[in-house]
Amino acid sequence: MGSKASTISLPLCLFAAGGLIAFMVHDRGTAIDAPTPASTTRYNRIITLSPTITEYVYTLGRGDDIIAVGDFCNFPADTRNKIKIGHLITPNFEKILTLKPDCIIIQGKNRKLGQFCRRHRIRFIRLRFDDLNAIYESISLLGDALSGPDAAANLVKNMRSALDDVRSAAAQRRRVKTFICVNRSKSGIHDISTINSNGFLGQLVSIAGGENICSDLGRDYSLVSREFIIREMPEIIIEFRPGEQLGDSNLGELIEDWQSLATTPAVTNQRIYIFTDDFFLVPGPRVPLVAERLFGLIHEMAPSSATMD
Repeated sequence: MGSKASTISLPLCLFAAGGLIAFMVHDRGTAIDAPTPASTTRYNRIITLSPTITEYVYTLGRGDDIIAVGDFCNFPADTRNKIKIGHLITPNFEKILTLKPDCIIIQGKNRKLGQFCRRHRIRFIRLRFDDLNAIYESISLLGDALSGPDAAANLVKNMRSALDDVRSAAAQRRRVKTFICVNRSKSGIHDISTINSNGFLGQLVSIAGGENICSDLGRDYSLVSREFIIREMPEIIIEFRPGEQLGDSNLGELIEDWQSLATTPAVTNQRIYIFTDDFFLVPGPRVPLVAERLFGLIHEMAPSSATMD
């Protein structure tokens, strides 16, 4: 039995804004260590080590002050002109020193990098974007730190409004049982990793009108079996394979793998979709666009196969 699938590319879009301080932030976005310099301090040699942080700094109008980015930062296009200094786990400390940054911003934790910044008197900002509340709070903290609180407030307002629009539209429709696959074995349906509804992606699925069959799992990311998925009978399966270049034959093989769940409505009704765009898993300014595309997909209001530039 064949199945239809979508490889969807969203239009590149950022919110316009204007407008850094150092904050240490715990897992849900609350500042736990915020030595605040004078309000006139302006950082103009910034290093951002994650795609999420890089997008937000550009969105707040401070992209020109970024002197280097992490290896995985690829949006907006201007990041291609920035020096690459490794990634969060293994940053190139020697290169960082030669660049003489006055501020380094990361997503998550890196104790060694924090110690490095304190030793060399570099402002260090650590933020979390695990869920929507953490996203909003971290944007506000960034806005304060970058001397752009108004721009940050407007960004949060716009994001909330856009997500409210999606939520209102979804409320008029039946919720659809949805399974999200964020990782699995290279061939076959094994070692299947999924999400519950606590993180930002699970929240977006819910906002878009999906009923996540794994919403009650205790961990944000969990392994589930084929038998579990079959028992829960999802009506739609959405698989994320960020950054992969898939031709028609590769896509067909991935879809064919799911035929082992032939008794589920998702397979029976050919509602298996593959997303290769990496920003679907990036909790950046384009989060509302992800919600809009999920809404269209879940409620069959988008083309079954589309590439949108």
